Amino acid sequence: MDNITETFLKNNLSDISDKSIALFKTLMGYKKYSKGDIILDYGKPTSKFYILKSGLVGSFIKNDEGNEFIRTLYTPNKSLGSLSALIKKKGSNARYACLIDCEIVEGDFYKFRKLANKNLELSLMYNNVLEQVYLRSEKKIDELSLLNASQRYLILKEDIPNIDNLLPQYQIANYLNITPVQLSRIRKKMFSE
Repeated sequence: MDNITETFLKNNLSDISDKSIALFKTLMGYKKYSKGDIILDYGKPTSKFYILKSGLVGSFIKNDEGNEFIRTLYTPNKSLGSLSALIKKKGSNARYACLIDCEIVEGDFYKFRKLANKNLELSLMYNNVLEQVYLRSEKKIDELSLLNASQRYLILKEDIPNIDNLLPQYQIANYLNITPVQLSRIRKKMFSE
């Protein structure tokens, strides 16, 4: 647990002190999850935030017809969790599930916020994490709005080079907001060029 927690903190605040790192670590616990395990389900309240040590986690949302879509893919050293559920103290509007076996460090959000209110370094780190969450969301919106499916697939492969070996085609297509048939055509065209 120590390496991923420290790496995460230093990635989000390069000059964080050992004292602040030690304080943060007191909140954290380590868990292993198997492929298919649900970390947080629709409608469930939570007090937890997570840092992915290894594996791949997807956040899923449903439309009015009940169709489920992968909203975000989380890779190692990324924070995840239902920020809206934590801030509003309501049930999650998304489901977070392990797409492959995962190792996750989890902490209590409310205890962290209390610490961050007293510790400037943790407060700055929290601000940096929130900025990263915002930038990830903005990037996804821009990709869906401005790029075609082939371009989005190439970006996904840049972000997660072995994605084709990690997830079945239907899940990759779901994340890209296309059908598996469309993804198959994109792959065929790319491999023929």
